[in-house]
Amino acid sequence: MEELERIVKEHLFFDGMDAELRTLVCGCAREVVFEAGSYLFREGEPADFFFLLRHGSVALQVRAPERGTLTFQTVGEHEIVGISW
Repeated sequence: MEELERIVKEHLFFDGMDAELRTLVCGCAREVVFEAGSYLFREGEPADFFFLLRHGSVALQVRAPERGTLTFQTVGEHEIVGISW
């Protein structure tokens, strides 16, 4: 847990956040690894998580009729995915 606390404390998204609230976030946090090509989430699934990217990048995609899958944003290291819902 000590590593997660350091990661959250040092991330710009949590800058200025009350220490008690950061502790609460850390209590809900977990470290996960995704293989290239896998999905973090899909449209229609519950919006229960957001992700702090430490390494790599994530392509945000939408499926468009007659056009297939379109990437509309790429999120990289030290950014957040899933906070907008």
